[in-house]
Amino acid sequence: TAILLGGIFLVRYWWQMKYWWQFEREYLLIHNLQQHNRQRPAHRCACFQSHASNFFLQVLGGAGAIWGFSEVIMLRHANNAMEWRVASMVVGSVFLIRWMFQIVADCSYLVAWWSTDDDPSSIRVIILQWYEMLVVKFVLEVFGATGAVWGFSEVVTLRSSDTNRLWRPIAIGIGVIYLVRWICHLTKFAQSEREPVVAIAD
Repeated sequence: TAILLGGIFLVRYWWQMKYWWQFEREYLLIHNLQQHNRQRPAHRCACFQSHASNFFLQVLGGAGAIWGFSEVIMLRHANNAMEWRVASMVVGSVFLIRWMFQIVADCSYLVAWWSTDDDPSSIRVIILQWYEMLVVKFVLEVFGATGAVWGFSEVVTLRSSDTNRLWRPIAIGIGVIYLVRWICHLTKFAQSEREPVVAIAD
C-alpha cells in the first residue's frame, strides 16, 4: 500500500513538474478556484485531488512526522511508544481539523476566511501566517523530511536493524538541511512582517 501510494504521488509530482515546465506556474491552486465556475468537472477534479493530496501529505504526514522523527533521534522506544503514539495522534488531529477547515472554506465559498492574502494587519491573518510558518512548516518540512527518509528507507527494504546506524545519520542530515531552510524562511518572514511597522514609524 505504501509503495502504491508512493507511486501515485510520483506520477502526480511528474505531472505537476511537466505542467510547471510548460506554463511556469502550478496547476489551479485552491485559493484561485473561486475565480472559476466550481461546477465545472475540471475544477471539481482539481479541488478533489488537491484536498486528497493534502490529507495524505499533511494530516497523515503530520502524525507520521512526529512518530518517525521521535524514532530517528532515539526519543521513542518500546517503553514509551504509547506516549509517542498519543502525541502523534494529537498532532494528526490538529492537522485534520486544519484540513477540514480548508475544505469547508473552499466548498462554502469562504476561501477568504482561510486565505492569508487579505489585510496583513488583520489579527486573523497574522495568527494564520505565524501558525503556518511556525507550526505547519516546521512539523511537515523539518520533522516530515527526517521521518520521510527514515520511513521510506524501511518501506523499500533498504533499512533494517542492521543498517539503522547508516540511515540514522542520513535522516538526521536531511532534517538539518530542512531545519536550516526553515530558519531562512522564518527569518525572511519575520523581516517582511516588520517592514510595514518600520515604514509607519518612519
